Amino acid sequence: MNRYSNKKILVTGGASGIGKAICERLITEGADLAFIDRNSEAGKEVEQELGKNEASIRFFQAELTNENEVEKAFQESKQFL
Repeated sequence: MNRYSNKKILVTGGASGIGKAICERLITEGADLAFIDRNSEAGKEVEQELGKNEASIRFFQAELTNENEVEKAFQESKQFL
C-alpha cells in the first residue's frame, strides 16, 4: 500500500516508542520522511534500519526544548524533503 506516496512528512520523537512506530508505518506506505529526536545514536540506528530498500528517510538531531536546535533541524529537514 502506498497511501503516502509523494507525501513529505516530518515526525518528532521518531527514534523510539510511538514516534518510531509512526515512522515505520509511514515508510512502508511510501512517504518521504524526515524525523527529529534528541537521541542521536538511536536516531541514526532508526534511519539506517528504515532506510533499507531505498526508502527516503533522514534523521535530524534536536532537543525540542531548544528553539535554536528545533529551527535548525526544521530548516535542514525542509531542504531534504
